[in-house]
Amino acid sequence: MNFIPKTLTQLGIVEIGAAYADLEVTGIAIDSRKVSAGALFVARDGVNHRGIDYLVAAQEKGAVAAVIDSDNANLPLPEALTIPVFTVDELAKATGAWVSDMLSAPSEQLRVLAITGTNGKTSCAHFAAQMLSNLGVKTAVLGTVGNGFLGQLEVASHTTPDVISLHQCLAQYLEQGAEAVVMEASSHALDQFRIAGVQFDAVGFTNLSRDHLDYHGTMAEYGAAKARLFLDYDAPVKVINTDDEYGSMLLGDLSARGLMVKSVGEHSGADYRVENVHLDADGVSFSLQSGGQKIAITSAVIGRFNVANLSLVTTMLLGMGYTAEQVAAAATTVNAVPGRMELLSVPAKPTVLVDYAHTPDALEKALQASRFHCSANVWVVFGCGGDRDTGKRADMAKVAEALADHVIVTSDNPRSEVPQDIIDMILAGFSDLASVQYNVDRAAAIGMAIEQAGADDFILIAGKGHEDYQEIQGVKHHFSDQEVALALLKGGLAI
Repeated sequence: MNFIPKTLTQLGIVEIGAAYADLEVTGIAIDSRKVSAGALFVARDGVNHRGIDYLVAAQEKGAVAAVIDSDNANLPLPEALTIPVFTVDELAKATGAWVSDMLSAPSEQLRVLAITGTNGKTSCAHFAAQMLSNLGVKTAVLGTVGNGFLGQLEVASHTTPDVISLHQCLAQYLEQGAEAVVMEASSHALDQFRIAGVQFDAVGFTNLSRDHLDYHGTMAEYGAAKARLFLDYDAPVKVINTDDEYGSMLLGDLSARGLMVKSVGEHSGADYRVENVHLDADGVSFSLQSGGQKIAITSAVIGRFNVANLSLVTTMLLGMGYTAEQVAAAATTVNAVPGRMELLSVPAKPTVLVDYAHTPDALEKALQASRFHCSANVWVVFGCGGDRDTGKRADMAKVAEALADHVIVTSDNPRSEVPQDIIDMILAGFSDLASVQYNVDRAAAIGMAIEQAGADDFILIAGKGHEDYQEIQGVKHHFSDQEVALALLKGGLAI
């Protein structure tokens, strides 16, 4: 999308009458490699680099001005620098406002919803997009599975794009006729202000459990990052799943600050109370009670955790003004998200479920759902990603040992780590290895499960979900759990 040229005064970087007040910038970039002639370069610090180290590179690419964070005001600038450099408070947050302004504030012309939480973001985002689409609202989605309109998603490198790409996506979808956009807001994105400048209509919180501690350090910091969606953005509709312990704490904190927040859950104190939950092979059903109103929700998605996901989305849509009849009707046509409890079935073979579960909590919920639908043995094939929080590896082993009859540990995305080292850390978390096998080759591990499992057994293949690659030593090799499992179930793949 093309940027609208703006002067530095119009962007609020310099005051009227000051030097360079009338200097016009025709674009904006946070990556010196993406600078175009006439652009403003935002020299933000990253996790492993300093923004000022790229000022000269941006100048050479055609930047006419640059901004740095006021925290770096005393750092020496490169001698070769000739373009003006300005200091700005809270640079990361300000960048979103500038990008939005230079793209005619696309979020203000859309209905924008955001979901945050450890697990359930993708399902909630897709459920909301499907329900809005079923209500006749042309809706795009941004998240882990991909970005764009349903059925036309483009692969995404991050759950939430960088701040410039995000606003460009919003502008593009608006131009293509979108009326609403639903996005996942990751903790990294919130911490790094990637969604700064977006005007949200509704925000929701799913749950909080261990993940990303390699980045955040502590659960307190991780939770604080999630809370920013409610504290930094003034969405008129705020909904929290208060069956979650952190969600309940967050509600109390936000309420103490005078913010209006709606709670949803199965506990008696929820503003929207989930009741009459029924699970079977055809999906889930429940009622949502608020005041004197009771809404019956039925959907073909499986798993008790999807009751929480659907109830959160339903409450958000009700808060946005959709009627009980509208949301109830829209929910009936909701389908499962690729790689989220995705069912693979071949006659006289074990049933396979492919799920993205890559945290202890998500693995627990996926195994519980598998157990509910299985009359025989439950198998699980899983690994843990390399270069990520190592502390959860033993925790996932404990979950698998407690809830599965048979476990096969394998590789996930080992990245730069030695795959066997990751497997060894997982194996150390088991108290008894009698029902545990391992194979570093993921396809072979899936094959072991399918070969050994009975026709009435369920096999949960966890960790990668929708992903169609396996990252090993910096290289992404094509790999799909679904493709491998289906080929093995049909007898068309030799391992």
